[in-house]
Amino acid sequence: MPYDSPVTSDSAPSWTLSCQYGTASSVTVSASITFEGSATEADADAALQELVDALNARSRFSGITGVKSYTASATQNMQPS
Repeated sequence: MPYDSPVTSDSAPSWTLSCQYGTASSVTVSASITFEGSATEADADAALQELVDALNARSRFSGITGVKSYTASATQNMQPS
């Protein structure tokens, strides 16, 4: 069976930050960043970097991870023979 042309889609990016607080930490901190209005993707990138840098400057936070992610997919329908 032949396939239709692929259809692709991408999600908007998302930004997340996670870390541990304290020395024997059972406290996990997580945050997400969104932008709206006249803000841009670059503004959200900068905000994530500022948060990571600020937390790195504090000795009570550890395991700091900042992630920017996207989701992409492609689908192809099968045509009848």
